Amino acid sequence: MKTGKSLTFRSILISYLVLCLAMLTVTIIGYSSSIFYVQKEIRNSAALRMREVVGKIENNIRLSYQLCDTLAVSGGLDDIALIEGNFSPQQILDSMKLKNTMSELNVQNNLCQNLHIYFLKSDSILSSNSQRREGKEDISFFCRQYGITAQDFYCWMTEENQKSYQVLSDNQIWFFRPVNDTQNSRIAVIFAEYSGSRLIGDPGAENCIYIETPEKENVIYSRKLEENQKNGYIKVEKQMSMFQWNCDMYVPNTLFYGELRRFAMILTAELLMLISVAVIGSWYFSKKTYVPVGNLISDNKKLSKKVKRKEETRECRELEKYLTGVVKNFPYASLNKLSDQEKYIMIQFAFDGNGDAVFRDQEKKEKPEELEHFVLENILKEQIFEKYPGILLQPEKDFVAVVNLSEPEHDEKEIRSLLKTVEQFYSRTFHISACIMIGECQSDYKKMKEAYHLLEESMQYLEFWSTSAPAGVYVYGEMMDADEDSHSSVYMTGSRRLLNCLESEDFEGAYRELNQIYQSAFSRNQKELRINRYRMYGLIGTLITTLDISANEEDKAYYQSLNYEERLFRIQSIHELLSESRAIFEAIIQYRQNKSAEREPEWMEEMQEYIQGHYQDCNMNVTSLAQEFGISVPHVSRSFKNFRDYGVLEYIHKVRLEHAKDMLKNDVRIKNIALDVGYTDAQAFTRAFKRYEGITPSQYKELISKNEA
Repeated sequence: MKTGKSLTFRSILISYLVLCLAMLTVTIIGYSSSIFYVQKEIRNSAALRMREVVGKIENNIRLSYQLCDTLAVSGGLDDIALIEGNFSPQQILDSMKLKNTMSELNVQNNLCQNLHIYFLKSDSILSSNSQRREGKEDISFFCRQYGITAQDFYCWMTEENQKSYQVLSDNQIWFFRPVNDTQNSRIAVIFAEYSGSRLIGDPGAENCIYIETPEKENVIYSRKLEENQKNGYIKVEKQMSMFQWNCDMYVPNTLFYGELRRFAMILTAELLMLISVAVIGSWYFSKKTYVPVGNLISDNKKLSKKVKRKEETRECRELEKYLTGVVKNFPYASLNKLSDQEKYIMIQFAFDGNGDAVFRDQEKKEKPEELEHFVLENILKEQIFEKYPGILLQPEKDFVAVVNLSEPEHDEKEIRSLLKTVEQFYSRTFHISACIMIGECQSDYKKMKEAYHLLEESMQYLEFWSTSAPAGVYVYGEMMDADEDSHSSVYMTGSRRLLNCLESEDFEGAYRELNQIYQSAFSRNQKELRINRYRMYGLIGTLITTLDISANEEDKAYYQSLNYEERLFRIQSIHELLSESRAIFEAIIQYRQNKSAEREPEWMEEMQEYIQGHYQDCNMNVTSLAQEFGISVPHVSRSFKNFRDYGVLEYIHKVRLEHAKDMLKNDVRIKNIALDVGYTDAQAFTRAFKRYEGITPSQYKELISKNEA
């Protein structure tokens, strides 16, 4: 009676704990999912708001450029932009009218904070909300107001882009729109000024917008958040189509806490229900625990058989771990199924990929792990293990059988014949190619690991010289070759010829040399398998290194698309090396033939010679060159980009600057140099020199003086 009460108590306790844990887990999951869905709704709402804000930002930018376009076509701007030097009274009056027009347009559209026009010829700025600024000192004062240098300002004013922007300090941004005359020469630049908060607008009371430019260093924001404040916000991202800006919105991460009281009531009700279910379940389970003695005896017999099978499986697993090096000590208990005979052989089985399809469960679309082992073990029991005691192991992907021998010479011949039957059975019944490797006869079980590694090496040898493990029965000793020559000199000579073919881009010859190395420099002796692998990877390294070194940027991009490095390093055999190399060489040959078919225009060298002879002409540009040679401007620009990797204007500047550097070495004044090499003034020369050389002419002169000293 005491035993029954104790059993009932334990049943109640276990049932109660299990049910409490299950229900508590369900409740916590429900609460967590509620938080997840609330946050999901916040993100969805933020995404809708984000689309509205991004649409507004892009609309403001489009309207700003429309405003600049309207101002660019006004008649007064062209007249003022052509003025050089001081203004006459009438020109000053026209300037004031233009300023009034800018102010009226800005007020009517209510977009940007300020509109500016920079006139290149007069080196002056006209703003809608401030006075006109002329000369270097006034321009420098204007730049200091915005926290930029005059040098950066002039670089922005001469950029080739038709529409561009620059982000300044203090969350300010300028949008540029250049104005050209009828000769397509730039005469002015209109730029609209925004603050980040004005451009973005109001994203919401608690929300915050950040805009990151592609340069990854300029950020525009509606309201700045510190890094420690961002932890309390949810981030939503969206890519803007204009200028490829990335827009991030930070929304307060609010969680719901108002339902905690209801949650506590639900949890109390669940606990009461758990107690009731636990009591009923305990009574039911305690009733089930009363089992007649006869049933217990039958169950014990079934259990003992399962334990015995599990024990045998465990012992085999211990031996598998020993063979693979996981366990260092030899597991003697694993030899229980073998006899007391000391002579034994090891046999390795390898199957091709058809085994996955044959033994795969068609309904579950998966391959049972023990099915292939079960089939092979039953075949070996029927053919070999009935007469010769043995066990089947699976240390890694392949299977290994250990078989006892009583009379080694006779038994080995018979086992080889039986294994041939096993190989034919797999081929005819399952249509699976079976590669069976028979090891040497051994007399010491402690040498099982060495025997296993010899079989592994033999199987690798077959895979190295074949596209896959060939079907058949092989014997380890028969694969040894008496020839010990490693063919080192043949390999080195062939490698040099292969390298010469690759460097001269004779890819067809390179493949022929590769095939010759394969035929002559690789020994078929199994003992030299490791040397052969080193040679194969040496050839792969030669291919990859030479292709990378001898290629330009365009060629490297094409080679990268071939994925030749990944394809070559996946190679495991000589046949794969030849097959992949041929495919890569043929693709490169076709690429080279197609590339050579694209001929360079004959007029390109004549145009370069003309530029070198007329570089002093300050009016020389893309348009004048196109008119001189009777070619369209787009065709000239596109041809230079395709065949020279640089633009026409870039080449003109480089020719002029090369002559200028020679004159700087002779201590000629910078102003005279600028006029002599084709620039309108010293400022234009300085800007070009700084852009292409990275330093100013004065700094270049100082550098030359230091080097001479």
